This record gives sequence, structure tokens and C-alpha cells, in this order.
Amino acid sequence: MVLCAVFFVVSCTFSQEKGTAETPGKLSRDFKYWRGREETTPGPFLCVKPAAANVKVVCDRWPDTTDLRQFGLDAIRLSKAETPTEKCLAVFRWLRRVMINSSAPYEPYAWDGCWDDYFKWLHVYGCHYCSGMGRSLEMYWRALGYPGSKVYTGHTVADVYYKDEDGAGRWHHFDVNRGRYMLDRSGKRLLSPEDLTVDSGFSRIGSQHRYQAAWSKHRAELALRRGEKIERIWGNWGKLYQRLLWPDRRIKGKSLEWWCKQSELGPYDRAHGNGRWTYSPDTSSENWRDGCAEAPVNMAEHRLMPVKPGIAAEAVWHFRTPYIVSDAEVDLDFFRKSEKDRIRLLLSVDDGTTYKPVWECPEEKTGKNKMTVNICKTFEVSKKKKPPMDFNSPFGRYRFRVKLELNASGTAENCRVDSITFRTVVQQNKFALPQLQPGKNSITVTGDLDKDDALRVTYVWDDPEGKGRKNVTVIEKTPYTYEIIAAGKKWEDCVCASLIVEAIPSTGKGNRTEVKEKPSRIHTLPPLPPVHKTCGSWPLSKRGVPVKLPPLSEVLKRLNTKTSYSKLRDVVVPQLIEYADPKTWDAALGFIKACTELPRKKHGRLMKCKKGVFVALYAMEKDKAKFRKFMREFIKDPDMSWGCESVVATIAQLNGWTEFVPYLAGLLEEGKGSRVSILKAFIKMGDERTAEAVKKCLAVKSTAVLPYAAVAAGRTGDRSLIPRLRELMRWELRLIENFRPAKIAAVVGLGMLKDTESIPEIKKFLKHTPHEAWRAKAARSLAYMGEKSSIPALKAALSVEPAEWVRDAIKESIEILETGRIVHPLLGGKDWIY
Repeated sequence: MVLCAVFFVVSCTFSQEKGTAETPGKLSRDFKYWRGREETTPGPFLCVKPAAANVKVVCDRWPDTTDLRQFGLDAIRLSKAETPTEKCLAVFRWLRRVMINSSAPYEPYAWDGCWDDYFKWLHVYGCHYCSGMGRSLEMYWRALGYPGSKVYTGHTVADVYYKDEDGAGRWHHFDVNRGRYMLDRSGKRLLSPEDLTVDSGFSRIGSQHRYQAAWSKHRAELALRRGEKIERIWGNWGKLYQRLLWPDRRIKGKSLEWWCKQSELGPYDRAHGNGRWTYSPDTSSENWRDGCAEAPVNMAEHRLMPVKPGIAAEAVWHFRTPYIVSDAEVDLDFFRKSEKDRIRLLLSVDDGTTYKPVWECPEEKTGKNKMTVNICKTFEVSKKKKPPMDFNSPFGRYRFRVKLELNASGTAENCRVDSITFRTVVQQNKFALPQLQPGKNSITVTGDLDKDDALRVTYVWDDPEGKGRKNVTVIEKTPYTYEIIAAGKKWEDCVCASLIVEAIPSTGKGNRTEVKEKPSRIHTLPPLPPVHKTCGSWPLSKRGVPVKLPPLSEVLKRLNTKTSYSKLRDVVVPQLIEYADPKTWDAALGFIKACTELPRKKHGRLMKCKKGVFVALYAMEKDKAKFRKFMREFIKDPDMSWGCESVVATIAQLNGWTEFVPYLAGLLEEGKGSRVSILKAFIKMGDERTAEAVKKCLAVKSTAVLPYAAVAAGRTGDRSLIPRLRELMRWELRLIENFRPAKIAAVVGLGMLKDTESIPEIKKFLKHTPHEAWRAKAARSLAYMGEKSSIPALKAALSVEPAEWVRDAIKESIEILETGRIVHPLLGGKDWIY
């Protein structure tokens, strides 16, 4: 199988250690390549001296969602998966436990509108439509050290790559948001896109955009000042940034739960979660200034009060959160003798570069007062609506600064703030929190603590032993692991309420549990249900599980153009394919001819059914000789073959039937059929007769077609195509709307054509940090060239390469160049991923 996997960068703004996409920063073996090196959101800065940083709380009964690789490892462990297929299904299943198919988030302040930040989708929103769900599976799988790709075909899916039990490397196809995948007829192997076409008639291989994202630079770890805490709840207070989950939404008269099964959400409803940060600086403390963003100006030593009248006193606090802000307010307990004494709050949303006033004490508020000031204006979040002009609010942001300004007209003490409390409400995904399960839960707290500070972690939950059960544990030295025992016999028996993490002064007593839950009996929970029981499916996709088919005679009776389209598509044709009985050959052929005789409009509507029956013909015969002969006749009749071009190309590709090359090339030149399917066939078969057709495809601007055309150009052997491939390789990367997936594909094509003049430029891709696939393709391209002068660059790349599968690609390229062996364009028939 050959699958042209093309990857590209989402933005030229990606930088690591002052590098860019074209001149990247340094790689190293300890580089966590499943994360961007720099934290840009919410940003690493909190205050002058935080009490705790990089804090996270995890439970061994739920995947660690703060780290992509660990999430995958935990999903595999919790599912007791052993084989690659079981591991893949485990990651797929747990992804669908922590994320829900729904609307897509939008952030007007993010450079890409949050379009491609899978980490935000997981931690902040917990939902996305097909695009985000497919992207998320790709990223989890890549974090485990395997190739993965998001594929857009009009509907977005994910393809993940690994070696099956037979030792062959293949792509495996997942429709993540609808929970669909398909097994082969043995019920053991997950099908690839091509397999889906020829084994099920379900074709998604037409116009494919295949690409890979850069690693996110968003972080989920917490940073806290002394006295600061965050309470996250498995519910919400109605504080929304953006409404995305609609529990009562209906689709075509059926509930969303029917459309996309959500049976593994346990005792929790489909709704967003909320969290609340609370911070009250203790100005009587010696180190209260450590919690400020910068040294206070003209502020008294132990009071929020000017040093002397007539000069403004200022204190600034910086707030950062891994979750998006939906509300913020400030409690003030202040004294103001006269209206000439000024007390103001100012806000900065650009890290202190500019401040704008958000509140000033009203003239009538003199004497001692208490007020709650809301500093968070809101707007309706929508891609169609932009924020109001000069919108000055923390709403929709991950960090902001608040400045308190005091200016006394007389005695300094007559203009003061006796206490100030900041409360910031955020929207977050409650399914990403480390929830408890009935039985023993091992809680691990990690982070960097200041020597004089500690953490207090409080879990609150309900179970059969009572409501509001609680565990309060103090951690003075990290990492620390302790145990919480929850009651119950099934998942739904234990319902988490809240998780509070706060930074407190250390007492020197060490790690300890201050409030321990009442002991409860530990029950053995029922095993996880099979994946196919909790996810959606394509018709008859649950292979490996007994499927009851109706009698063949009944299937054939319904196989006619008068049967309703939906029943043909969803029931009859899949059953015909599943039977794959040679006795049905004549009936299947008769159906195809009957479709051809229908008016064009009716014929077009039945296209999917016709393609499915064509696939059934292919499945009926083991040696394929009869079908091969039939296909030669089939393509001679344009009316009969209309609509089946992509399936013809796929079957020719999988079997290496080169006699169909002229027919496929003719389709390309006439602008007919699926260009992507045909180009993929050309990549597998390689034929000089395809040069003119490929050249025509290289001239288009389609980001779906160009990547495949670039690799197919390399297979033609036509060196006249080199100038165009060089153009594609040198394309500048722009923002998300101008993806250039052909860039790295051109590198491969140039390698196949042995364009040695491009070697210096291709070597630069070996250092490309955002996308590991780019480095692998560059190594392969250099292997095709056959120039031993590339060996030092490859060895240097190998010494720092963090991804194991890329290291394997580099090692093999070095071995090819050192031994001087001739390399087949497809590297010995291996999948193009390698």
C-alpha cells in the first residue's frame, strides 16, 4: 500500500530558541517534541516570585490530560491494551471520553482564532466538530511516537500509522467525532482509507487534504502565588465564554446522543465546566510584593496606601490561567475621606504595555466602603461577530494585568485599600480533570515549590457513603502520591464535585493528609465494555462480532433502483459487500447497468450505491482475474464507469495493474475523475506515460492536488518537472488560510528525480522542529539522491532527533548512502510514510 502522506506547517510564526519555520531552533534528544518548546499561552510569567509553578494533580484512574504522550500511555494502561491495534483503539476510545462532538471554539484574540490548537480544545472546551476531533487523535498518536495525520475530505477524519501484526506498516482510518472505524473481514486489522474503499464501498479517498499540525505551546500546568487558589468543578456556575455544548440539540429529528453516542460520559452531563481563581494579597506579610507583577511604586511597606499624598501609588498584579476567562471581579474594602482622594483600577491586556481604566471610585463613595467591581465586559462570541472596538476586558483571554492606583489629596492614610480580592472565573473542560473512580485512587501531585511554600489539595465528591465527602492533603515536597478511596460498584456511583488547589505557607510538618475520607468497602468494578459497544459505526463495521445478515435472496430482491436510496446505501449494498458471494455477480452487474440507463440526475443520486456494488464485484473473486477482465470492458463505456473513477484508480493502485495507466492519465488530461485518487495510483505504479498528466496537475493551485502531483512527478522520471518542484519547495509559509502542503512533497519529488542541486536546501529540512515528518521526508529525499556528501548532515540530525520513527528513517538513509545500494522510488515497496 502506498499512501502519500503530506504534512505542512500552520504558520511561519512558530519559533523555538529564536528560530522560525525556515530557520528552526535546535533539536535535542530530550526535546519534548509532543510540545512546542516555548509556552506562549497563557505564558510562563505569573509574578515576581511564585509560590508554586508547573503544578498538576493527576489520578491513576483517569488519563493525565496535561501531557499528550502521558495521556496516550495512560489510555493504553487503563484499557489493558497490548497489540498496536488495541493501543490505537484505546487512545481513540479515551479521546472520546474526554472530548465531545459539538461546535468549534473561536477566539478572536488568538492568531488563528484557536483553529488549530488541539490542546485548548481538550482543556478549555472539551469539544469540537470533526476537524478538531480528527486533529486531536492525530496529535495523541504522534505524541506516542507514531506518524499521524488529519485528513480533510469534505468531512475531517484521522489516519494513524503503525505496523500491523503481520509486520506491514499501514495507515488506519478513524471518523473520530462520529466514533467510527472498520475492521477487516478477520475482525483483527483496522482498515486504511484504500481498504475502506475496496472492502466496504465507503469511499473517503477522493479530494484529500492531508496535513500535520505544529506542536501546541499552550500549557495546562498551574502557577500560584501564596494565598492563591483555584477551584475547578465538575459542573458550572453558568459562566460561559462560548456556548458550544447543546444537551438538547436535535439533528434531523433525532437527538445528538443518537447521532453520536456519548455513552461513556459516566455520571456527568454534556456541559462546560467552570473554575474560579481567588487571590487576596496579604499586605501584612513580609513577601506580599512577591505576588506582584513588578515592584509597587510609592506604595507603603505593609499597606495598600500611598507613601505620601499628592503622588500616585501603584501596585500591579498579573493573572494567568490555562483556561479561558469568562468573568472577573475585584472585591475592595477601602477608605476614602473625600471625593478628591482617587482610587482607580486599570486593566492591561498586552502584558503591561498599556493600561486603560475600568473603574474609578464614585464621588459619593466616601468613608469606609465595600464594593465588588466587575472588570469583565462580555460580548457574544461568534466567527461572524468581532469584539467591540477598543474592547478592554479579560473576557476571552488567558492572561491580563490589573493595576490599583491610589492618590491621596491630604493625609496618605485617608486614601487606602484595607483588603483586595481578585476572583477570575474560567471556562474549562470538566472531563479533562483528574476524576475519581469507585475504589482506590492514587493521586500524584507534582510541581516546583518555593522552599517556604506548600500546596493544599482538596477533593470533594459524592458516593454511596455520603454527600460532600472530602479529602484534604498538604504537600510540602513534590512529587507526592497519596490514596483516596471512593465507594461504589460502578463508575456512576462516584460523582466528583470539585478539586481545589491552593498555595499556602509551609509549616515544616511534611506531606500529610489533614482530612481523610471515611473508609469504605472496595468493590471490583465491571470491565470496560468493548470499544464497538460505546462508539458509532459504519454499516457492518463491527467485524469480529457476530453480525446477523438476512438471507441472500432477500438482499438480491432489494437490489434494484426502485428501492429507496437510503436503504440501498445504508443496508442493501453493505450487505451485498459483506456476503461477497460469486453467485451474486450477475445481479450486481445488472444493478450497475440499470443505474447507467437512468436519467443523469437519478443516476448521479445513486452514485454511492453504484460504487458500492462495483466494490462488491471486486470482493467476490479471490484471484481477481475475472474482475480485472471486467474492469477493462467497464472503463470503455463512459456512461457505465461515470462516478466510479476513484474506485477504479484505487483498485489499480492496490494491485499494480499498469494497463489502466493510459485510461487514468486520459481522465486527468480531460479533467475527469478524482485527481487525488488517480495521482495516488501513479505514485504506486510509476510510469513515464503519466508525465503530461502530472505536469498538468502541477500547474493547479489546489492544496489537495499539488502534494500528490509533486510526488507523482518524481515517479515519472521526467527531469523537466524539476523547476516546478523547486518552486513548490521554496514556497513561503503563510498563515492558516494559505497552507502549502506541497512544500515537503516537492522535496521528495526532487529526491526521486535526483536533483542534486537542491541538496543544500533539502538539508535544512533535517532541522525542522515543528513537524517530525518533514525531517523524515528530507532524509528520504537525500537517500534517493545517492550523494555520500549528505552523510555528515544525516548523522548530525540523527544525534539530536527525538522521534524514534524519524531516527529509523534517518538510519536507513545513512545505510543506503554508505553502501551505495540502488533505491527503488518506493524504498523497496514500503509505505510512503517511510
